[in-house]
Amino acid sequence: MILSLAIFGVSSSIFCIFVGLRYAPLLSISLNIIGNTFDNLARF
Repeated sequence: MILSLAIFGVSSSIFCIFVGLRYAPLLSISLNIIGNTFDNLARF
């Protein structure tokens, strides 16, 4: 997530896809929601 903030224009969704592939689907859904929320809050 820090890398997506360091590079302008890179979305955290790219990293969320890899998290979803690595962890169980139920866990990855909650991690994707949390990650996207923090990414949107950090960009404002």
